[in-house]
Amino acid sequence: MMLFLPLGVDNTELERLPRVSITIAAICIVAFFISWVVPSNPLGVGENELRSLLEQSLEHPDLEFPPACAERLLSDSGRRLVRNMHQRATESDGAESVTNRQQGLNERCEELIAQHDSSLLSRFSLVPARGLAQPGWLTYMFLHLGWMHLLGNLLFFYVTSLLLEDAWGRPLFAGFYVVGGLVAGVAHYAIDPSSESVMVGASGAVAACMGAFCLRFAQRRVRIGYFVWLLKIFRGTFPVPGWVWGGLWFGNEVLNYYLLGNNTGVAVMAHIGGFVFGFAGASLLRVTQLEERVVAPALAAKQGGWVADPRLAEAQEALDQETARPHARASSAC
Repeated sequence: MMLFLPLGVDNTELERLPRVSITIAAICIVAFFISWVVPSNPLGVGENELRSLLEQSLEHPDLEFPPACAERLLSDSGRRLVRNMHQRATESDGAESVTNRQQGLNERCEELIAQHDSSLLSRFSLVPARGLAQPGWLTYMFLHLGWMHLLGNLLFFYVTSLLLEDAWGRPLFAGFYVVGGLVAGVAHYAIDPSSESVMVGASGAVAACMGAFCLRFAQRRVRIGYFVWLLKIFRGTFPVPGWVWGGLWFGNEVLNYYLLGNNTGVAVMAHIGGFVFGFAGASLLRVTQLEERVVAPALAAKQGGWVADPRLAEAQEALDQETARPHARASSAC
């Protein structure tokens, strides 16, 4: 087993309290408790109800599992299971006609779909089939499906957002985050506009932050924690440049999409779209020198002081790292 996670950015010093980043994280946490922790069935349908429906379908291979029900309530693996089980199942004897059994199955599916669609999580998620007029375009990026989903996104957000907000200021970063999430949603929507599957999570907007980070802070050292368990346990940390970390992550997402498509239960295209937008946005600021000519002076004026050219800060940091390199020691334990 091998696990690699970003833990933070070495030698991070902030000029301002990252209020936007804190607010975004707080909204995600509050929304998670309201939509996932508090409800007994966050998606409106309990596991027992869904299992009963599947058993009813598999007991009668002459019945068709309603496509709308499969699309909204079953995962990709669940849909494959239904197809495979129906192919292998033997028809059971019963006095009830096929028509009546099919009608009963359809009615039960409609009830579960209504329960699913009425849940808070479903109402505010992004569903491509709902089109452009839905609140999910904005709200989906603050909702999550489980603790690991939430904590993983917040970890990557923590690594990338603090320095971006500090460099760009609160209004620009807030707008960038929201637009990045929207672009990620559009990328997911474009793959299959007729899809009934819900999409939630901050990962598209966080991917935009990663794309911007790996260019704007390309030489900053991201501290990676590792845990490797083979015949022996190895754990520790090591630094990598921001561009290496972001580039490897993006390459992995592209590879996953090429090999597996967008049908893995993870909105890979949203990640790709968000990252490309973030990288493009940071590139635009660099090419036009808007950060040096407009953003940085505006931030300095608010603080009543002066501001150094961002390129000077990057050069000083690279020099400091080069000077300290002979004294660095690898961190590992077993």
